[in-house]
Amino acid sequence: MDRGRPRPARRAGRGPPHDPLRKPGGSTVHGDLLIIGAGATGVSCFVNAVRAARHRSVRIVDPRDVGRGLAFGESHPDLLTNSSCEANSLMPDEPYDFVDYLRGRGLSPAPRDVVPRGLLGAYIAQRFEEYSALAVARGVRVEQTRAGARSIGKDADGYRVGLSDGTEVRASDVVIAAGLDKPRVPELMRAHQDDPAFLASPFPAERLSHRVPPGSRVLVLGSRQSAVDAALLLCGEGGHVTMASPSGQLPAVRTATPLLPPSATAAKGIASLDPSDPHLVPRLTRIIVESVRQCDARPLREQITNVSDPVHRLRAEIALAESGACAWQDVAVGVSAELAAWLPTLPPPARSTVLRAFHTVGRRYATALILPNARKLLGHIDRGALRLARDYPVRVRRRGPGWSVEWPDGDVNTVDRVVSACGYEPPKLWHDRTDDSIHLEQAPRHARPVDQLSADLRLRVSPEAAPENIWVVGAATHVRVLFFATLLYIAAHQAKDVALQLGARSTPALHELAELSH
Repeated sequence: MDRGRPRPARRAGRGPPHDPLRKPGGSTVHGDLLIIGAGATGVSCFVNAVRAARHRSVRIVDPRDVGRGLAFGESHPDLLTNSSCEANSLMPDEPYDFVDYLRGRGLSPAPRDVVPRGLLGAYIAQRFEEYSALAVARGVRVEQTRAGARSIGKDADGYRVGLSDGTEVRASDVVIAAGLDKPRVPELMRAHQDDPAFLASPFPAERLSHRVPPGSRVLVLGSRQSAVDAALLLCGEGGHVTMASPSGQLPAVRTATPLLPPSATAAKGIASLDPSDPHLVPRLTRIIVESVRQCDARPLREQITNVSDPVHRLRAEIALAESGACAWQDVAVGVSAELAAWLPTLPPPARSTVLRAFHTVGRRYATALILPNARKLLGHIDRGALRLARDYPVRVRRRGPGWSVEWPDGDVNTVDRVVSACGYEPPKLWHDRTDDSIHLEQAPRHARPVDQLSADLRLRVSPEAAPENIWVVGAATHVRVLFFATLLYIAAHQAKDVALQLGARSTPALHELAELSH
């Protein structure tokens, strides 16, 4: 298939979608489904559940508007999706669904293109509306509750979900699709979290713009995606930004994250590796390199750079991306999916060995910058609006209306604002044995973290316990799939797998959905 060739839109982005069950009256009706989270992952769960099963009711719980989470709730044009349109469908069975939505709006993206994040948020919201209408037409009650979910308790009829407004709602099945919400604040700034001149996160962008006056001198802590977003926003408002992180390294640069079939690369061989092999890491490396070679015959060493200076490296990687010498991006999605499935199956020692070997390079390339924003970032550096610090501050103290920043070499400078852009803490679940409840916030003193998740993503409070009718999807699956859990492509596949489990009690539904997959 020619990935760049325009395709006709499946539908114009309006009206109800095709009903994948086609015979709603013949499907088994289950109980009440509750989905925690209304961002991309939560809506993917909702859409796939409507397609694969039929519940009496479906409730989605989130204090924010549907589709307007931290990831895709921004409208600023500099904040682009970090993956290609074809990797952002809510439905794995329809990988071009987001592309079709955009074309229905009169846009003409190629499948490999990236677009402003706000468009993805609008797509998520519209698909929720469409599939809500489809569910209602089948007689399913659809409700949205604007509150946060705090706890899940058991009773004779299923589960009681405690909400942030003090109320409870009941469900027979629960899917936890909570996104990233709690900013990761570095030790350097934890004593200043309530200071108005400190921002724990650059998002939402509107708040950043409101609290940081144009032209301010700003210290941005971090150098990955969130920090790059912060720098682009602040420099675009005339700010003077110093970016500092312990690594001092920026992400790599890519032009796209295309979807290649598993047969197109050697990545499928990852699953056959022997975890007891003393040469496990070299063999895994060989598979990844061979996967890249199958996409581009040029040696991998000609598609990467080992320049140590971050600015020189950024410049060199932009040149490589512009020349098309970055075939590693073509296998990024496939390799990530294979690793996300394979790593949890390894014994802990082997898993630790692989993670240590690939931690730095894996994160750098898995979370690479998209080329347009890399160019903008370099432009801000070249005109003197952005500086990449060689060191990390040893101390930041309040001084008058601003901050005094002390560096390892003894130098001291002053800034007006400090912005932490160190990412977000992954959602954590806690199990309280005293009443067998699950907690998403404010864990009781006796609660213990849920640090294991089985392959079916179904919650088990202990290895010997029976599985609950509680599933975990997306960011909260980090205890199993590590940092891959934040990728929408992987979360959508998880959502489909969970939806199939929810509908497994309905044989006609599974058969009908299986037909759509072929």
